[in-house]
Amino acid sequence: MKITTRAVKTLLLSLTALATTMVTNAQSKDIMLYSTDFTDWTAQVMTGSSDVLNQKGFSYAAKPGVYPTESTSCGDVGFIASTNSTNTLTFPPFTFVSGGVVVMELCVNKNGRTLTLSGSGASGITASVPESPTASKASDEEQVSGAQVKTGKDYGKYVVEYAFSGAGDIQLSLATNAKKGEVDISKITVYSSVGTTPYVSSPDYPDAKVDGSGTSNGLKIQGEIGGSQVSGNVTIKGYNLTSDVTFSVVGKDAAKFSLGATSMSAADAMAGTNSVAVNFTPSVKAGNAVAMLKISSATNDYYVNLIGATGSGTPQIVASTSLLNFWASLIATTTQDLSVSGLNLTGPVTATLEGAGASRFSLSSSEISLAEATKGTSLQITFTGDIQEGEVPANLVLSSPGAPSVTVPLNGVTSLLRPVMYPLTFDVDPSGTAYVETNPGGTLFKVGTQVTVTVTLEKEYKIARWQDASGNTRSSRVFVVSESKNTMSGDPITVFTEKGQQQEGGDEPVDVKGLVALEATNISNNSMTVNWTAQDGNTTGYDVTVMDANGNTVQTKHVESTATSVDITGLDENTPYYYTVTGTGTQGTVTTDKVGGFRTSSSAAKICGSDDYND
Repeated sequence: MKITTRAVKTLLLSLTALATTMVTNAQSKDIMLYSTDFTDWTAQVMTGSSDVLNQKGFSYAAKPGVYPTESTSCGDVGFIASTNSTNTLTFPPFTFVSGGVVVMELCVNKNGRTLTLSGSGASGITASVPESPTASKASDEEQVSGAQVKTGKDYGKYVVEYAFSGAGDIQLSLATNAKKGEVDISKITVYSSVGTTPYVSSPDYPDAKVDGSGTSNGLKIQGEIGGSQVSGNVTIKGYNLTSDVTFSVVGKDAAKFSLGATSMSAADAMAGTNSVAVNFTPSVKAGNAVAMLKISSATNDYYVNLIGATGSGTPQIVASTSLLNFWASLIATTTQDLSVSGLNLTGPVTATLEGAGASRFSLSSSEISLAEATKGTSLQITFTGDIQEGEVPANLVLSSPGAPSVTVPLNGVTSLLRPVMYPLTFDVDPSGTAYVETNPGGTLFKVGTQVTVTVTLEKEYKIARWQDASGNTRSSRVFVVSESKNTMSGDPITVFTEKGQQQEGGDEPVDVKGLVALEATNISNNSMTVNWTAQDGNTTGYDVTVMDANGNTVQTKHVESTATSVDITGLDENTPYYYTVTGTGTQGTVTTDKVGGFRTSSSAAKICGSDDYND
C-alpha cells in the first residue's frame, strides 16, 4: 500500500493531538493553589481597577459587578459579566509544578454563550463538562471543543474543567461573550499537578506563598479570651519524596502557635493520611492572630495560612477606639492609618464618616473585603484643612453584618502655619506577645503632644525592656513627641518581652520625660505662656529664648528648676513667635528643638488671601 506524504502528515498530526490530549487529560488535581466561592465579593459593585478584583490579583477587561444572580434556576450569588460583550477575566500568575486543572462552577441563563480559557506559559488546554450530581451536562458533545465551552440548552448549574500542561508561573485568561446575568461564575478552584516531581503540600489548603498572599483560605482555630490552648490539624501530602518533611511556624504572630511535631517521614507524607497538629493559645484580647505553617521538603516549601481567633464566636470588628487627631495647614492634607480586623465575620466591613466635620475627612476605601478583614489590614483616613483656622470633630463608623458597629472619634485641626509633625510608632518583639495602644491614637503627632502608652501582655510574658532604634533603653509609658532623640526617633520604639511571671509593679515603668518644648498656651494680643517638660535628673534652672520669624532673639527669661512654664509679655500683636528651652543639670545642658510659630491674636479682622494665611 502506498503511503502518501499527505497521509503521513495527517497521521503525525493525529498522533500529536492524541499525545497532547493524553498529557492534558492525565493532569490530576494534586495541589490546590486557589479557591473562592465569592462570598466576600458579593456586597461590592465593582467599577474599576481599585475594586475587589484587583485586590485579589484578578483583572477584568470591562467593568464587572457582583450581584445576586438573576436566574430562577440558580439560587447562588455569583460573579456576573458586565453589560459589554467579549470580556476577559485575567487570573493572577499561579505557580504550576507540572500542568494543572481549573474548575469553574457556573450558572448559565442563556444558551450559545462561549467560554474560552487561554494562558501565557500554558499549553495543550482542553475543556470538559464532567458528570456531577450538582451539575447538568451541556446538551451535546459538540458543545465542548478544545479549550472552548459553548453553553447548551440546559440552563442551571454545571461544572467546567480546563486541563493544561505547562510549569512555572502561568497567567490564565477566560474570555466570554456573556453579558450581565447570562453566565455567572459562582466558584473558581485552581489545582496544580505534580507528575514525577518531588513535592510536598497540604491537599486541604491552597499554597499561601512566602508572604501569606495567594489565598485567604487557611486553618482557623477558635478559642475563648484568656482560655486554654486549642488545636487543629493540617493534612500533609507528599509526592515522589526521598527525604523527611519538616514543619515550622513563621509570620507575624508565630509566637501564638506551636506544633505537635516538627517532622514527618517521607513514607508517611506520601501516604497522604497523616497530619500535623497546630496549637493556638487564645489571646487576652479579642482578635485574630495570623501566621503560616511552613511545610518543607528537599525540593520545595509550602505555606498554609493559620488564623487563631480569640472571642466568643460571634462576628466582631476589632479596631482601636482611641481619638485620632489630625493637624493640617490651610487646605493642606494629613493622613493617619487605622488597623482594622474582623473576627468571625460573615461579610465585608463598611466604613462611613459621620458628624459635623465628616466632609473634611476621606477614606482610602469605603469597604474592606472579608478576606482582608480576616487577615487584618489598614484603613487610610485623610483630613483636609479648611480655608481658615478651626477645629472640627467627626466619627468613623465601622459595620459588618451581625457585628456590633465600632465608632472611632476623629478630630481635625486647621492652623495658619504648617504644623511640625513627627511619627511615634511601636513594635513588639517577639511579635504577638503583647498589644500596644496609644492615647491619643494614631502614629503621627504634632510636636509637643503627650502620648500615653498602654501595653497588654499575653499570658506568661513580661516586659523585658523598651528600646529605641538607636539601642537606647527606655523605661517610660508617657512620651512627648519631638525630634529630640532623648524622647523618640523616627524608627519604631520596640517593647521587648520575655517568658516570665508578671511581678507587682515590675512591668510598670516609671514616668521619665526628656526636656521637650511644648505648645504655647494663653495666647493673647501681646503675651503667651511658654510650656515644657521637666528635664531628667537634677536641674538648676531653665532659660527660655523667644525669637521672631527670622530667628532673631526677642526675649530671654531665666526661671527656677521646678518650673515647667513661664508667661512672656510685651509681644507684638498678630505676630508669629518661636522659642527654645535650655536646661542645665546632672544630665548636662540640653536645648530643645525650636517650636512655633505661635501667632499672637489681633483685634483686626483677617482678610482671606492676606499674608496671615501663608504657611
